[in-house]
Amino acid sequence: MNSNESQPSKTLEKVVGIATSLAALLFWFLVVFFLIKGRYDFARLMICLLLIIFALGFSKLSYRLLMDKPNKSGGLLSNFSLKLLCISLGVLSIIMAATSLYEGVVFPALSGAFLLIVSLYGWDIAAKRAETDKKT
Repeated sequence: MNSNESQPSKTLEKVVGIATSLAALLFWFLVVFFLIKGRYDFARLMICLLLIIFALGFSKLSYRLLMDKPNKSGGLLSNFSLKLLCISLGVLSIIMAATSLYEGVVFPALSGAFLLIVSLYGWDIAAKRAETDKKT
């Protein structure tokens, strides 16, 4: 854990762990729901794949929070996972900002710009972690 991150209380970790467990269960339920429906076209399978990725991510987060098992750099997400999340969030925020500007709505465009700043900050945190890991 580097100097930018503080240690949260164990109670807060457990509450967030329960919330992420509920989110993971919801995503798993949606995967089962989509598969039970019976139509297996390409779009439905891609949605199921995306839901499985979300379910696995939330399951891993809830496991680490509830079982108190941080990764080797001390955080919940590995450097690769954090960078992947930042790339996804950055691309989605650019799409959101461009779409809302095209439609002439200002507030979602500002939200997209803010999300882009947040994703760049997350990328910077992952880069600093990787640099610290290389030094040790």
